[in-house]
Amino acid sequence: YSTQEKQYRQGIVERRKKQTVIDRQIRAAILRDIAIAKKKAEEAARLELARRKAAEERERIAQAKLRAAEIAKAKAANKPIPPPPAETKKEPESERPAAMPTVLTKLSSDFERNRGSLPRPVAGRITEGFGKHNEGQAVYYNDGINLEPEENAAVHSVFDGTVKQVASPYGKYYVLISHGLYYTVYHNLKSVSVSVGEKVSTNQVIGVVANEAGKPHLQFQIWKGLKAQNPAGWIR
Repeated sequence: YSTQEKQYRQGIVERRKKQTVIDRQIRAAILRDIAIAKKKAEEAARLELARRKAAEERERIAQAKLRAAEIAKAKAANKPIPPPPAETKKEPESERPAAMPTVLTKLSSDFERNRGSLPRPVAGRITEGFGKHNEGQAVYYNDGINLEPEENAAVHSVFDGTVKQVASPYGKYYVLISHGLYYTVYHNLKSVSVSVGEKVSTNQVIGVVANEAGKPHLQFQIWKGLKAQNPAGWIR
């Protein structure tokens, strides 16, 4: 190989290594967010269970008082004591699973309903598709798709959501946004205009695309939990 070709190949290897590190960071961030959401759901379920048990205890005490008054009244009137009311069998509270918060499941359903009609994060052609790719003898996987927009193009959120992570490994930013149980990732930004915890809306500008190997380039990912989705089937 010529020196120029060796440098080109070395550049590709370096980019792949960096992308592998970034992909791990993204998965770790999603995993953390799922764990937090699960913990919140479990805590909400625990509080709801405690509320129900307290309400049932109040009801039991009230019924016991009514029953005692009923028995006392029957005895005072020298009448037979009426039988107690039949007990209704209830589902054991401990068997009720912790449900995800309603707001998350609704947002997920809304996101799913927009499959195939989500706006593109940037205008531009797809330069690399989702999944397995071969580059010489090397095999690598793209967890999303690569888009080539105009230089300095604004990058837009494809749906309502909450910013979960803004990071800049190797000097380029990526933004992770949750949409209920779904997540979108916008990678290779030179600047960002959102922060962690911020609510974003569909088509809101979240940053500006950076160049990669001399060309403007955005990697866009969609995840359902920890399973990467093919964004080409989601955007219009």
